[in-house]
Amino acid sequence: MLADLIGRQSLEEERALSKRLRIAHWEIAVVVEAAVVALWIREPSMPLALGALAVSLVVAWAAARARSFGALASGAVAVAAAVAVLSTSLRSRNVEAHWADVREALIQTASERLSRTLASAVDLARDVAARGLAAEGSSRTEVVRNLQDLVGADAPEHGVVLFDEAGQPWAWAGRHRQTTRPVEAELSARITPFYVLLEASRQVGARTVVSHVVLAADSAVPDREGTVARRFSRETGSNLEFFAPGNAPPGTDVFDYCLPSCTVSRDGVPPDTLFSVLAVPPSQGAVKLRILATGGRWTAILTLVLLGLLALLGGSLGRWSGILGIVSVLVLTPTGERIGLGSLFSPAVYFVDMLGLMGASAGAVLLLAALLVIGLLQLGRRGVQHAPVRAVAALLLVAVSPYVMWSLAQGITPPAT
Repeated sequence: MLADLIGRQSLEEERALSKRLRIAHWEIAVVVEAAVVALWIREPSMPLALGALAVSLVVAWAAARARSFGALASGAVAVAAAVAVLSTSLRSRNVEAHWADVREALIQTASERLSRTLASAVDLARDVAARGLAAEGSSRTEVVRNLQDLVGADAPEHGVVLFDEAGQPWAWAGRHRQTTRPVEAELSARITPFYVLLEASRQVGARTVVSHVVLAADSAVPDREGTVARRFSRETGSNLEFFAPGNAPPGTDVFDYCLPSCTVSRDGVPPDTLFSVLAVPPSQGAVKLRILATGGRWTAILTLVLLGLLALLGGSLGRWSGILGIVSVLVLTPTGERIGLGSLFSPAVYFVDMLGLMGASAGAVLLLAALLVIGLLQLGRRGVQHAPVRAVAALLLVAVSPYVMWSLAQGITPPAT
């Protein structure tokens, strides 16, 4: 009787252990999918993209059979990650195989955007000048405050100057790269070796207001991200080169900005050309890298979400597979850089040789610490029950902590400045 009871209890324990160690088909498929996508993040290629798509279909099929929320959510994310990988690979291959057509499309898009961008800059300069002329105040301080309200932070870099009767600056606001002087023309362009400024002037009686918008700045100029040219480059990928009237290279890609238009009037009066501008499309390599960076960022995010779902909603082995998968993807691939955590996972910022791969960055050390905490929590729930053993382990941790902290601190790389 007692033997039967003990045998039955042992059998139940074996069944419970077997149930805990069982891993579902969809969980296995998710792990394989994450591994294939991680390889693609490390080295993008079309075979890996096709492999990710094939495995994602298996994940979806297994998730449909399981019919649980975790399985279905993982299946949807797996398919989305595979689509992101495949679309990025196709776009990258299109750049390699049909660069002439891609470049022509980039030039066309930049040209269409350029006319709107320059028109917006002209409207900004004229509007600030008109509103600056109407700025009132009982003192210079109040006038300056009213002018500062005209300078928007979201617009391209610009400024405004109010001149007195003697033509001297009396109040101003915004950023001024060059000395601003009264100008007679309602709209003009000032081109120097370092700056291209668009200036608008308004005058009523003895009051004169001149506003300017910084169209471009030389590469030697610091802090030029607010210029029209740099904003245009971030939005389209194309760079802008400005030329004085008549100095632009010949070609159909050169855009002349004229007042009121670039066509000769009926009276035979030639147009007033303010400047010429050339939209230079990015190189083939730059376009491909930008496509891979954008696609890689979304792929990295979806991969971490996929493994996170497995870590939260999977079985016992599935949860551990998800946790270890997240650690592996962040440590062994440039996923951290793709999601904007480049400095956290950069060996140039932190590296300690004693931990191997887990000491290659500060992020890797943090992940290792998280794994140790999770492991100790699991051990505390299931393992050591004797108080003396726990006390000895605690004392050992306290004793080695200073040495561990000192050793980890050796991996910090001081900043250059």
